[in-house]
Amino acid sequence: MKFLRYCALILLIITAFSCGRKDGIYRLTILETSDVHGKYFDSLYNGTANRTSLANVSAYFNECDSICGKENVIRIDNGDFVQGDNAAYWANFIDTLSDPHLMVKLVDYLGYDALVVGNHDIEAGHNVYDRIYSQLKVPYLAANIVKDGTDEPYFKPYTIINRNGLKVAVIGYENSNIKSWLGEKLWKGMDFKDIRECVQAMVDFVNEKEKPDVTIVSCHAGVGSGEYDDFENPSLYLARTLTGIDALLCGHDHAPYSDKLDNGTVIVDPGARCSHVAQVDMEIEIRDGKVVSKSSECKLVPMEDMPKDGQYIARFKDDFRKVFEFSNKRIGTLEDDLVMSDAFFGQCAYINLVQNAQLEASGAQISLAAPLTSKGRLDRGDLSFQDLFVIYPFENELYKIELSGKQIKDYLEYSYMLWIGDAPVGREHLLYIEENESAADGQNAGQSRKYRFVNPSFNFDAAAGINYTVDIRKPYGQRVDILGMQDGTEFKEDTKYAVAISSYRANGGGKLLTEGAGISNEELPDIVVEKYSDIRSIIYNLFINGRIDSQAHSNWKFIPEKLADELGASDKKLLFEK
Repeated sequence: MKFLRYCALILLIITAFSCGRKDGIYRLTILETSDVHGKYFDSLYNGTANRTSLANVSAYFNECDSICGKENVIRIDNGDFVQGDNAAYWANFIDTLSDPHLMVKLVDYLGYDALVVGNHDIEAGHNVYDRIYSQLKVPYLAANIVKDGTDEPYFKPYTIINRNGLKVAVIGYENSNIKSWLGEKLWKGMDFKDIRECVQAMVDFVNEKEKPDVTIVSCHAGVGSGEYDDFENPSLYLARTLTGIDALLCGHDHAPYSDKLDNGTVIVDPGARCSHVAQVDMEIEIRDGKVVSKSSECKLVPMEDMPKDGQYIARFKDDFRKVFEFSNKRIGTLEDDLVMSDAFFGQCAYINLVQNAQLEASGAQISLAAPLTSKGRLDRGDLSFQDLFVIYPFENELYKIELSGKQIKDYLEYSYMLWIGDAPVGREHLLYIEENESAADGQNAGQSRKYRFVNPSFNFDAAAGINYTVDIRKPYGQRVDILGMQDGTEFKEDTKYAVAISSYRANGGGKLLTEGAGISNEELPDIVVEKYSDIRSIIYNLFINGRIDSQAHSNWKFIPEKLADELGASDKKLLFEK
């Protein structure tokens, strides 16, 4: 009798499963966001509307549910959700007692099925991401983050999502380059495996163990060149070479991208700050309970064309009000106009302010800093906390390190090589820029300008505390002429100097210390003298105490000045003027 009941139970289970696996065509829609960077609300907190935010994304999610059927839609965020805007800062560091964290409430409302950990999520520190991980109702994925000294995952490596009879595996990956960007205290207790070396084994494991109908890799790394040696942005390489996956979702590089490869894999990148939602539409044919064919298409959906979801705005109006009040708190007076794009053409008030803050807070002799934004301006007058996110959008900490005069000179040579190119032959431009072919590509357009920087502009470091010139007629290695210290004393290549610098740079970001100054990654911890709080907080504290300005306390310029000015004026039109 027991055996008969057991057989009946097995038959019931098989029948129930078969009912969910009727023969026919199944449709699945995968929606991806990435690099939201705190764009939770449809406002910049100063009377200006955000062109795109999660309010637009919410409207599109609702539209897809209506058209495709909610039971056929999967929503995934690919990382960098909790940094970049006042709302994220407020939720991370001001509103620390609320349960749950604002991000958790947003994720729950928007109906995400899985999230991937991004490098800027780790930048928020253990207090923030551990809190979020404990409160989330959906998986927080990072298969390549393990507990230090073990193979035990710190976050969940993958998840299985069931949709209308289909079994979908989603495997998440963090960027492998974390240790080159962030100080150890932010990731203490973790190790980061090279995505390229571990992802195929995990795909094989999941496919063998779970036997999913669809396998997705969601990777917080950019599209990249498609070559193996692209450590930071290997997503195109992975999409071309991985077997056993149907789609690769990526991000991190803020460059919208969508393509279906010859091997059948689709790769999508929605860009940053809710500019797009990346969409993968799949058709899966089931025969006799098994997948016999799959086809996929992908696209980018601009969120600027979407209306904002009024119900979403109403749901989070109280959170918005709190962030608005915090953001508009007056903290001081700005003595000069700050025009962010001026930073690429010579010394300017914007970078002077950052350099002065770093020098004041650290007591260093020299400061090194790069422009972290190329857009916008702040007019002289009252300064609010909101304005600090324009001046310094990231949570980089301030470090004081020790460098020799020669290392500083080599560092600057490398920076200006990235900035203005490696040779002066046939100079048509001051800056190292190129025609932006993707601007005319409707599918992969990441930028609308005709020209763009060849290298990331956040690696264009200038120095304060010394006087120097950069001769644009000379080749790399011979351009920078350091004339002396700001106090009039001699600058010596064999002398050690205290240098204020961001944690991103001090940990090897941009390779200015490693490839430029010739310091190995292993040696980087040895040059650190002292660590301070995040640079935005330092600027805030100096403003409220009236101890910061944007005046030049040293001097640098491109020479010959007439040629540099002419070329610079032309480049400014190509890059920044409509």
